[in-house]
Amino acid sequence: MKPRWLGLLAIVVLVMVSFGVLGLWQLNVARDKGQAEQVRAAPTRAVTDLEEVAAADPMEAPVRVATLPRERQRALWNLLVSLRAAPGSTQQNEFKQALATAKAVFAVDAATRRRLAGVVELARRS
Repeated sequence: MKPRWLGLLAIVVLVMVSFGVLGLWQLNVARDKGQAEQVRAAPTRAVTDLEEVAAADPMEAPVRVATLPRERQRALWNLLVSLRAAPGSTQQNEFKQALATAKAVFAVDAATRRRLAGVVELARRS
């Protein structure tokens, strides 16, 4: 190989490595932004879950609760406990817990749900 081709090969390899590093940097920035959005939305997610379960058919509501991830189920339960719509203790069986959560959601009156939605709207604006 001629020195000119070796120089060109070195430049091409350097550009490829640079693009790879820049691509990894861009991927990490996107992941960090996604995590920041999740952290920012977490405090209001329980209220959103409450609204979604309350809007569901009463027979479908326990299924909606059961399909939520565990941390969101816990957050919804803690919100219901703070609203005094549910007792502090949880059920051992996850299906019974989903039924108890759905029952507690329907115990929250519409006025309270509207006030919570207003609070969520204020939190999202700031």
